[in-house]
Amino acid sequence: MGEKRRCLVIMSLESASVRITEQIASEFEVQEIDGDRIDERDIGSIVEAPPFAIVLALSLRGYSALRIAELIAVNRTRVRLILVSATSASKEVVEDLFDVFLRPPVASALETLLMQPEWAHAFERRSTTIDTALQAVLRAASCFWLSGPRHPELFATLVDYHRAIVKDTTHFTVLFLSSDPSDSARLRLMKEFSEVENELARRSRFSFVTKHVFSARPDELARKLLEERPHIVHFSGHGDLSGRLCFEDGSGKTWPADKGAVAAMFEPVRRYVKCVILNACYSAEQAHLIAQHVEYTVGLSSSVADDAAIALAKGFYGALAVDGKVRTAIGAARANLRLVPGSVELLVMWRSEEYGSATAGPK
Repeated sequence: MGEKRRCLVIMSLESASVRITEQIASEFEVQEIDGDRIDERDIGSIVEAPPFAIVLALSLRGYSALRIAELIAVNRTRVRLILVSATSASKEVVEDLFDVFLRPPVASALETLLMQPEWAHAFERRSTTIDTALQAVLRAASCFWLSGPRHPELFATLVDYHRAIVKDTTHFTVLFLSSDPSDSARLRLMKEFSEVENELARRSRFSFVTKHVFSARPDELARKLLEERPHIVHFSGHGDLSGRLCFEDGSGKTWPADKGAVAAMFEPVRRYVKCVILNACYSAEQAHLIAQHVEYTVGLSSSVADDAAIALAKGFYGALAVDGKVRTAIGAARANLRLVPGSVELLVMWRSEEYGSATAGPK
């Protein structure tokens, strides 16, 4: 007989919502975790050693259930995520985050679910982002009704999580990297950076922090991504005909970086980086490779003049400061670029509905 598949049950110990049947016990290695004591190590281990299934409650302290759902979706981990909850939140909304929604008490229904051979996982069919789904849950949850049963713990959990999302969506950290090797044609990179800062300094309901690395090297990119956890990464500099970004070596000379290695740098920070702009010649292929990790990537399919590169940056960050939406900012950058005579079109890639793939070429 083969090794048993692992099933995590994350509930408050006093909860009687889940009963493990003899059939489940015989087929699975069931590990029960006290939902009131779950910590970062427990949550992190789910991706490092994915179980076959996780059974959990929406009302876990510290919004752990929602964090686990997001972690599994971001990493596209094929874990059967079963939510047990008495809340009146919309079943359709909840199932955009979890694979199955069950109302307690749960015994035979759980057994039937675990024995199903095939599942359509939530991250494969997801039609909404986690913040949109959460707001819908907040609106639908019975704790917001004027009459009927209330759920104080659920209320506190969802409000806490919602506040974290609101804070995250009104603040942006921009990592600006520039590289102008001494053996290449000189670029007006400081002018571009100045325009970016000017646009972000305008009065806005959003807040921005700009981090910059001049004369960037590839190892600095990897370190800064981990240190700063930026929302937007902007590279300004040269690209060669093979699509490689040109960084600088220790002596300031051109160092064309391996495209696969650059793309791999974004995998550990895919939870944080939302958009990568490669404002460099022939950067479309590098943008396409990075797109497997990042929600939006922008590249250029041919050479670009200084004036066009500056127009791109000014359009993008001007719109971002006003609207706060990356897709709107990309549209403004494209429109601004068209105003420059002989300029190149943007090649934009995005992860459709957050977890699919799509490409938008010149329009």
